[in-house]
Amino acid sequence: MPHCVLEHHADMTFNEKKVLSGVIDLMSRTELFGLPDIKARSIGYVHSVVGDGFGDNKFAHLTISILEGRPEDKLVELGNDLFQFLKHQFPEVSAITVRIENMSKVTYFK
Repeated sequence: MPHCVLEHHADMTFNEKKVLSGVIDLMSRTELFGLPDIKARSIGYVHSVVGDGFGDNKFAHLTISILEGRPEDKLVELGNDLFQFLKHQFPEVSAITVRIENMSKVTYFK
């Protein structure tokens, strides 16, 4: 924990290892998470639609799943940093989002 999942349109060509490593680096620098605990993966979707489907359907959405209990101000800062990082990595993509979800310690099993 945490788990980082980058969803994107399959037609986007980028260095997935570089982007995922950048996400892990940003997260580890917050000192909220231990480097060995951060897991990141990427999923490309062949079939996806953004808006009315008539324009560019490229998107990038990063979900960070973490166990509850971390300071909200630190999570807001992390979310902003990750969002800026993705904007830099995908300057041609207008649909970029980041979501940090707190998971209950009671319902997470490891």
